[in-house]
Amino acid sequence: MSTNAINATLKQFALQAQAAPQGSLQRRVALDHLIRTLQGCKLLYRPPRNRFPQLYEEVCDEAMQRLFEHICRKIDQYNPKYEVTQWVNFLLKRCFFPQAWKALLSDHLPLKEWDQPDSESPSLVEQIIEYIKTDPEQCLSSVQVRSRPDITFQSLALEILAGYKWREIEAKLSSPISTMCSFYRGHLKQFAPQIQAHIQDNPPS
Repeated sequence: MSTNAINATLKQFALQAQAAPQGSLQRRVALDHLIRTLQGCKLLYRPPRNRFPQLYEEVCDEAMQRLFEHICRKIDQYNPKYEVTQWVNFLLKRCFFPQAWKALLSDHLPLKEWDQPDSESPSLVEQIIEYIKTDPEQCLSSVQVRSRPDITFQSLALEILAGYKWREIEAKLSSPISTMCSFYRGHLKQFAPQIQAHIQDNPPS
């Protein structure tokens, strides 16, 4: 499909969504078609990979998730004088990529701040993984995503430390990235001092 045809299709779905009452099935269907077309069109802005090489895919996933949530909430802000791709790429560049980078950087900063292991000791990541697996205070496994008792902070943290991307975790657990990210970030801030204190108080022998 040509770029012009894609833009025409996107505008059609956007206008259908705007014309439908908020909360209606018609609006949800139009938004679903709009987002699916955006996901497959390869016309969405992506920053240079060297902007954040270590977290590139995670930043992209997070930015896209924020974009799609914004579209669902704020589709009435779309001005049909412009192409949908112009609107969403402006939002990605100015809002959602910077927001995603800051959010994911804050997720990883606690680990980076602790990352000063002795060369002869187990790596810091190994110590963190061991603590999360054993969960000596039984607190990491006790907090769970609402209505999903199988998704705990413990299980999510182990997936992330194993190197899985949010997109992969979403496919594996069938839970929205936005839900899991929000849950993980909130509890990471809660548990990070506790994990840090345990590692400092229990140095490897």
